[in-house]
Amino acid sequence: MGAISTIDVADNAALQQTIIDSISKAQVSDPLAALTLVVDSPAQAWALRRQIAEAAAPGKGLANIRAMTLLELLAMLADTIGLTVMSSDSDIAI
Repeated sequence: MGAISTIDVADNAALQQTIIDSISKAQVSDPLAALTLVVDSPAQAWALRRQIAEAAAPGKGLANIRAMTLLELLAMLADTIGLTVMSSDSDIAI
């Protein structure tokens, strides 16, 4: 697990550019380094991945980037350490 950073921006265009800049900075030494974006919903993850790919400079690829909800991230981390996750729409039990 790497460093965690938060981004606070005023609008969607600024968010996209800030994410692209952050990805470039994080992958400067390893262009295939894994990065995870935590978003509010699966729909937002889908849209954000497409928006940052579209907003990236021509010829500039973005690789090994996943977007997931906080619940998905927690489930992935629990699975990594061998915990079973039971979830419902309103809560999660580990």
